[in-house]
Amino acid sequence: MILLTCGFITEARTAASDHIHAVPGGGDAAYLAAELDRLAPGAEAIVSWGLTGALQHDLNIGDWVIGTGVSGGFEHDCDSGWQERALAVLPGARIGRFHADGLLADAPAKRALGASGRIAVDMESHIAARVAAAHDLPFGILRVVSDRVDDEMPPAVLVSMGPRGKTAYARVAASLARHPAQMPAFAAFARASMACLRVLRVGREALGPSLGAAARAHAAF
Repeated sequence: MILLTCGFITEARTAASDHIHAVPGGGDAAYLAAELDRLAPGAEAIVSWGLTGALQHDLNIGDWVIGTGVSGGFEHDCDSGWQERALAVLPGARIGRFHADGLLADAPAKRALGASGRIAVDMESHIAARVAAAHDLPFGILRVVSDRVDDEMPPAVLVSMGPRGKTAYARVAASLARHPAQMPAFAAFARASMACLRVLRVGREALGPSLGAAARAHAAF
């Protein structure tokens, strides 16, 4: 079993299968850590998957980013063989170190992190890395850029993540009603996210049933 973590159920659906067990965090770090730790003894590897925010100016929406490691909430390197296999089948993918330590949505903060050498940001990789290290499992980060370094997320996006990765439609609607001027930016972000989900599905097929992770003997799940 490959253990996969992401933020939203929609991201999980791009990769989940009989061999890939997806755990959408939904912004709940404690739940995500506990669930990954519970499932890790039956896993071959752990991958952080889904959408990511760019920290470099030459990254565009829809670009693949492959992690060399994660910094922020936890420092850990990714499996080098996994990186090489992913690079071989994801044309144009960039490789670099991620930052993960909660939500980062404003452009100045993203630019500052990018100046330190990080390539992209997400909310789950540091949690997955901590569990992978504790259970001595290969760890990988395979994500697609959904917002550029200078993009500001509209308020409705910031409240869209619900428990267990569900979309919080009521909160989104309320935010749009309070601040209707954000509608064009929200619609643009939604279109970009849908396009990125399609990129994830194509990449999942290219990476194969284990998402590029090496085969490893493991206990029955």
